[in-house]
Amino acid sequence: MNNKNDKSEKPLISAEELDRIFDEGEEDILEYLDFSKARRPGLYLSKISENYQETIQSSKKNKLITSITMALLIASCILAISTFLDSDLDSEVYD
Repeated sequence: MNNKNDKSEKPLISAEELDRIFDEGEEDILEYLDFSKARRPGLYLSKISENYQETIQSSKKNKLITSITMALLIASCILAISTFLDSDLDSEVYD
């Protein structure tokens, strides 16, 4: 049985070549994509939500000012998201 995600059957092309094929629109680019490595943005936010709840609970326990706690949490979320967006992405598509 042929597996569509089998790396041995998928061609390796550069990002520029993939862009060209996509822009021309004459060929299906799905054969060049490796969905086994696909990431779903937003799934990592559940950890941030857990940290948020824990921080709020500890701030109430320690009588910290909630607005400062919120500002720190928002800053940490922005840092986590920007780090995720700045992570190195491969310049070639592996299938």
